[in-house]
Amino acid sequence: MSFAKFADHMDQQSLLTWRILSVASSLKQPFPEPSITSWALLSLAHFADSAGLPISIKQISAVQENKLGADFEFFVRLHDGNFFALSMQAKRVHLAQRHPVYTELGHPGLAPGTFQYDTLIDHSSQIGSIPIHVLYNGWRRRDPYLPFAHLDDEDRELFGCAAISTHKLRSIREGRGPAAKSNTNKLMHFVDFVFPWSDLFRLEQRSGSATNNAPNAVTSLPPTPSSPRLRGGFGVEEDFSKLAAYLTDSDLQGAASGIISSLPRYVDRAPSDDPPNDPHLPAFALVLGGETRGRYHG
Repeated sequence: MSFAKFADHMDQQSLLTWRILSVASSLKQPFPEPSITSWALLSLAHFADSAGLPISIKQISAVQENKLGADFEFFVRLHDGNFFALSMQAKRVHLAQRHPVYTELGHPGLAPGTFQYDTLIDHSSQIGSIPIHVLYNGWRRRDPYLPFAHLDDEDRELFGCAAISTHKLRSIREGRGPAAKSNTNKLMHFVDFVFPWSDLFRLEQRSGSATNNAPNAVTSLPPTPSSPRLRGGFGVEEDFSKLAAYLTDSDLQGAASGIISSLPRYVDRAPSDDPPNDPHLPAFALVLGGETRGRYHG
């Protein structure tokens, strides 16, 4: 079982996301987060299905999002019949003055006085998944103070879909105190802990041939605690367990392992309030995309 090609396709979605948001920003046109999510998941689901990969992708409806705190979930069927599960919440970047900012990070949670990321962590604990925030990025400005400014274009664009452990995101926001939370929505506070979301599936596996390259941060960035680096050639189940350890706080009581025995009941449902996938969005993305392979992974 190899996920290298799927990770490559996730890279393509990152590059396309960066380029689309760059155009939208420069033209002062809205391109909302649900639109990005819909076409990216449609493309990934089609790729996984065509390649025969054991990956189920569930886009969460607006009603379910309020209850679960997630926009979408990935379920990977393992050799032993169990699943590795990722529950993800996506946020779109906005350029506020000199800083990229995610204005909705402080979105209210299900319970009074909580935040959406609290709801996501609670949901993940209940089903055994790993909570992840995916940050959609993209801008054309070349100002040296902007995050990733020191990277080449194609490497920087791989952060079009940047992942961060929701546990880490919450600890950063909570650590700055209640009065500072509104100012902790800027990318500058999280940049040392984000990585291209494709790293979630760049697992080093034991096989008779050459193994995939282990996940790693961009070589010109300093190592970060939450960036997954899997080494040692473990099997698939062990690799996902190691990945889960990187993405949850080691001292967190009851942290989910990411391994579950069965899919949640809601996964097979198709709520009528799920937004339809717009067939024009993937075509639009391809027009903007051009060559979508960066140098990050060689």
